[in-house]
Amino acid sequence: MGVAGFVAQGAHPATQALIADIVPDKDRVAAQLAIRVAINVGWSLGPATAGFVIAYADSYFPLFVADACTSAILAVLSWFFLPRGKPSGVDGGRWAPALAALAKCRPMIAIMAATLCASFIFRQLCTTLNLHLKAHGYGEAIIGLVQSVNGAIIIFCEIPLTAATSHFSYRRGVAWGFFLLGAGMAINLFGGNVWVVLAGMAVFTVGEMLCLPRHSAWVQQLSPEGMRGRFSGFAGFAWLGGNLLGSWGGLAIYEVSPHTLWALCGVAGVLTLLVLREPAREVSAY
Repeated sequence: MGVAGFVAQGAHPATQALIADIVPDKDRVAAQLAIRVAINVGWSLGPATAGFVIAYADSYFPLFVADACTSAILAVLSWFFLPRGKPSGVDGGRWAPALAALAKCRPMIAIMAATLCASFIFRQLCTTLNLHLKAHGYGEAIIGLVQSVNGAIIIFCEIPLTAATSHFSYRRGVAWGFFLLGAGMAINLFGGNVWVVLAGMAVFTVGEMLCLPRHSAWVQQLSPEGMRGRFSGFAGFAWLGGNLLGSWGGLAIYEVSPHTLWALCGVAGVLTLLVLREPAREVSAY
């Protein structure tokens, strides 16, 4: 699992740097949107399929085999068909200049702080939310279907929502999107009925659609040309930090008091809104 996690997360900065290299700034939200739609087709089908396989085949092994095969196919397609971008080379990607550039970029520091909180919230989607449903008597098939609702909403609604909010700055979209992630999880304070959880999932997903395409595009916009992979790595580091806190801390808090965890998610959403609030003088592109 450690090797799989290392390899998977190592690809993210390179992917974002490649997008920044080949896509103009004005089109980057659309590029992120296209990638997310493709990802969420798989996300929508995957959990539902996995839930039914586990429930009726009583085995996880076919899922691991399928995952290994699809990963190998992706590697082959990436190696032979993806463009090469504009790699900066060894001298262009050193850490000391990147850290110095980060220290001077206050919006990027704010993004990292807010991302840590948002990632903590996001992690509950795949951990404690499933436990919440299970604790209220629902099996793997229903849990998988609930998770698939997230992907289905994104497939059908993200493009229209992005078009309707195209006047939002990157900062505004990310801030309100992160806030809605927390609000969606906080709805679980009202119980574990599947309809309550689905209502929270809908709010959460609207937040996800607002923030994630703009989040990546904003990081790319702020990144110096030779440090796009590094800045994407900084954002990824904050996201993974929130994931670790969300996994360990979220599960520990849930075990003691589920209501405390859902309330904490709501508070974290408010914190992201405050961290990313519009300064008095703001460049409109941000």
